[in-house]
Amino acid sequence: MKNAKSIQFKQTVTLCFMGFFLIFGYAFARPCIDSLFLEHYSSDALPKAWLITAFFGIFVIGIYNRFNQKYAILSLYGRASLVCAGILIILLAFYFAGFVPAIFILYIWKELYMVVLMETYWSFADIVFSINTARYTYGLALAMSSIGGIIGNLVVGPFARLFGSQVALCSLIFFLLIGVAIAYLARSVSDEKPKYAGDNARVDLGIKTLWSSRYLVPLGLLVCTVQMVIGLIDYRFNTMLSAEFVNTDMRTQVLGQIHAAVNVISISIQLCTGPLLKLIGISNAFKGIPFVLAAIMCSFVIMPHFALMLGVKISSKALDYSLLRGVKEILYIPLSREEKTQGKGIIDIFMYRLARGLIALLLMALIGCNLTSFVMPIALGLVFLWLILAIIIAKRYQGLVKPQDN
Repeated sequence: MKNAKSIQFKQTVTLCFMGFFLIFGYAFARPCIDSLFLEHYSSDALPKAWLITAFFGIFVIGIYNRFNQKYAILSLYGRASLVCAGILIILLAFYFAGFVPAIFILYIWKELYMVVLMETYWSFADIVFSINTARYTYGLALAMSSIGGIIGNLVVGPFARLFGSQVALCSLIFFLLIGVAIAYLARSVSDEKPKYAGDNARVDLGIKTLWSSRYLVPLGLLVCTVQMVIGLIDYRFNTMLSAEFVNTDMRTQVLGQIHAAVNVISISIQLCTGPLLKLIGISNAFKGIPFVLAAIMCSFVIMPHFALMLGVKISSKALDYSLLRGVKEILYIPLSREEKTQGKGIIDIFMYRLARGLIALLLMALIGCNLTSFVMPIALGLVFLWLILAIIIAKRYQGLVKPQDN
């Protein structure tokens, strides 16, 4: 028993450190790349970038699912971090050499690298923790991640204004290598073994796992719907941000401050996750999230001012990073390893990017028809679809677990 508690403690520490440095690094990547992207391109180029990202997401999930059948999950995290660092170095070298399209490619890389590493991070968590433990551990791990995000987002602005957004972006290489080191040092805390090895990995396993599950299909649709909502909010926010702040480095600082605010609110929710889930239950919490977001979005639809857009942007990200993320990951715990890695990989990597692709097509149509004023009302309508899917998933989750785990 003592040994089991010691291993669980090490697993918790590993999860916290992985999350801290992963989000700390992303706090440098996101504002810098977004700001540089808006410097060389306009917000109208975002739909094109999202569409290309969705296309490459197909190849990324194919490669990812093949390797997560062959390697233990922490080993996969370390290898993926190393590959991401190598790609970043190459793209930065091209950008510094004057190849401007490298920043467009970096934007796509940013969208894919984070979701791959975050997916691997949570697959590790879902494999090693039980539902009862996850109620409290996940909130703590998310809080540590948010602390990393707060520090990173507050530091990136002054750093960018002092040295430039390009130099600030280079710091991400260091944080990716820290991820490699953590995965190597903590490799003994997870004894899970992949089902396949060598050339026995099956490319079609993830698709078969997803489509054979009555549980994963609506969850995949929900993830796609949520990301479509967030994508529409991001587009409207970036359009208004570009008009409010025209200086690149100032915009980087403002983005850092906004993301810091997201993390402050997120950590407040995350620290209350355990007691909150115990009080209202996992299913009720999952169904309540779209209600809260819909109320905030209605205020902006009625009075479309930048200050209210900030509220929508911050609340959508804060809920996504805290309660929604924690509860959604708990929903995976009762499932098999194939469902937690293969099926979940398709949902959390491909469905995220597919949503961006769908939003890209929608925005291209709206921009072409000069109907971008309908972006937020459409997003609000998708929130109600989110609610319907949440009700379906909560009911099926209740059928998989004991009453005390609801």
